[in-house]
Parts: sequence; structure tokens; C-alpha cells
Amino acid sequence: MATAGTHPTSTKHRRAREERERAHKSATEHLQASAEIDKARQKATADVRRSLDSALERMRDVNGGLRQRAEAEPLSDTTRSSMRVIGLSARWATTAVRAQRTPEARKELSDEIRKQKTEPGPPAPKGDGAKG
Repeated sequence: MATAGTHPTSTKHRRAREERERAHKSATEHLQASAEIDKARQKATADVRRSLDSALERMRDVNGGLRQRAEAEPLSDTTRSSMRVIGLSARWATTAVRAQRTPEARKELSDEIRKQKTEPGPPAPKGDGAKG
């Protein structure tokens, strides 16, 4: 009910106008917040790209340096010999496994593998002489 001096429609209009203003203010704030988020997203994307580019450049530098060292330093006789032994051991192991064609040979090999799994392994190698 209207009080003296106020008209009911003017109160409704005032309330409607206030509601529109609040809605407009809310929409404006939402748009401003959205714009700020977009700016932050763009800045973060640019920062990440710069970091990635920098990391890639460092990796290329390291890779180039390693390649130059590898080309400049020939393998030592010990390294070549170790590589040959590893290759021969792998071929020998493959040949040994392929040779196990009979069921008896396979059972014997299986028993040996189980036995090795249950036995303690060789002692751990000693350190480089440092006490710790």
C-alpha cells in the first residue's frame, strides 16, 4: 500500500530501475572479470612459451656439446671390449635359451631360475673407498 505522497506505480518503477541498474552493474563486473582472466591467461601462455623455448634452447646446446665430445673422443679399448662382451653375452644367452628344446631341458632351466630367485644374490659392491 502506498503511503502519503508516493504513488504505487512510481515505487514499482523505482524498484524496476534499481533492479536493472544492479543487473547492469553485475553484468559489467562479470565482463571486467572475464577480461582480466583473458589477460592473465594470455600472460601465462606467453610465460610458459618463453620457458619452453628457453629449455629447448638449453637442450639443443647440451645436445650439440655432447655430440661434439662424442665425435672428438674416440672410444677407449676398454669401452670397446666391454661392449663386445655385452654383445657376446646377450647372443650366448639367446643361443642357450633356444637350445632348450626338450621338456627335460626346459624343466631344468626353470628349476635353476627358481633356485636363483630364492638364493641371496652376490654381495653389493663396495663403495669408492669413502666412509659413510
